[in-house]
Formats: sequence, C-alpha cells, structure tokens
Amino acid sequence: MVALGEALGARLAAGDLVVLTGELGAGKTTMIRGIVKGAGSGARVRSPSFVRLVEYDGPVRICHFDLYRAEGADPAWADTLAETAGDDAIALVEWGERIAALLPAERFEVEIDFDGEGRLVGIHGTAGAFEARLAGLAAHGSEVEHG
Repeated sequence: MVALGEALGARLAAGDLVVLTGELGAGKTTMIRGIVKGAGSGARVRSPSFVRLVEYDGPVRICHFDLYRAEGADPAWADTLAETAGDDAIALVEWGERIAALLPAERFEVEIDFDGEGRLVGIHGTAGAFEARLAGLAAHGSEVEHG
C-alpha cells in the first residue's frame, strides 16, 4: 500500500484532488502515508479522524481530510476544500464518497477493498488528462483505470 501510494504521490501536482474510499481499516491512511512520501514530504502521517484536517509541508503543501465523522453532503465541505487546499496544494480526502456530489468533477479516485488477506486497489482519473499520469501504476499491483 505504501509503495503504491508513493508511486501515485510522485505523479501528483498542486491542485490535484485524490478521493480515497474503502471500508474502515482498508488502508486509506496507509495509502496516504505513501502518497505524502511520494510527493516529497517527510511529514509523519496520522489519521485526522478527530480533527478532520491535517496539513503536511513539502515541495507541495498537502491537505489530508478525513470525512469519516461528516454527516451528509454538507455544502460547507466543498467550500472548505476549495478554500483550504485550493490550487496550491494536493488535497487527499478519505471517505470522500460522503460528499461525492459536491466534489470537483476532475479528480483521482482510489478504491480500496479487502481481498482475502490482502487488498485490491483500483485507481482512476475522472478526466482524460490524468490518463498519462497514471501510466505505470499497474506495475505496483493496482488496477488502474482511465477515463
């Protein structure tokens, strides 16, 4: 999970949004540890479940949102995301399906499912421009979809 996250993180840029979905304990925060490292930050990643947002410094600022405790698709989350992350940060959103209707159409989506003792990870971009940036991720053990 960490290695795959690193590979994805190396492909991200300021203004990117990554939505991570999966059951509790599936590995979303573990994947984010890799993404943060791959994006060039040496920050220690922890789950922001009780504070909802943690920021990490690095070559690009990273905003890590955890919406586990969010109740419904409150439009304030879209505003918070836009104001906090904006175009100068990478935004990582755990449990983003809770506000999916409010999220920008262009984003990366990471779906993590249990697969026996391991995990099955699907990664895709919702815009054609992401297709080339995802090239090579399948070598890290993920199902990479484009389109």
